[in-house]
Amino acid sequence: MAINIDIIQIETEEMGAISTGAQMIIREAQRKKEAILKRAADEIASLKYRLTRQGTVRSSILETREADIRADADAEIEAISEQLIFDLEHGNYPSDTKNRCPYELDEALTRKERHDVVYAYYMAEYPNRQTRVTAALMDTYARDYLGSYYYPLLITEVSERITEE
Repeated sequence: MAINIDIIQIETEEMGAISTGAQMIIREAQRKKEAILKRAADEIASLKYRLTRQGTVRSSILETREADIRADADAEIEAISEQLIFDLEHGNYPSDTKNRCPYELDEALTRKERHDVVYAYYMAEYPNRQTRVTAALMDTYARDYLGSYYYPLLITEVSERITEE
């Protein structure tokens, strides 16, 4: 799952040179931005639907309210972007991520290799399947580190349980 970073201006090459802690706050800010845009789009769609049902979709109400919704969303996104830039400039992000994460976060590995590292950690650390799945569900590092391979980590665990039963 590739994440498109457009909350701030950053080149792909620069992203690789940024610490894992900084990458985490950039990804989180991007997720917030996407959630704001989705909420605004849903609100506009709902407004259009209501106005269409009332027979007033061509009125200035839609244009005015849609502009307000977009302006509010833009203001929220701008605030997130400014906070992100401030945090990056002042180092307000987890710099000791590797010390707090129980397994090595090696961005040079492929997604499959990352999955294997995290999977091996959980298999060795948690012998009980239920606690292993619970711990993996709460692991925010794995979610960011594995991307689209995070859910297969959980599915592998569930499918192994089903085949053993």
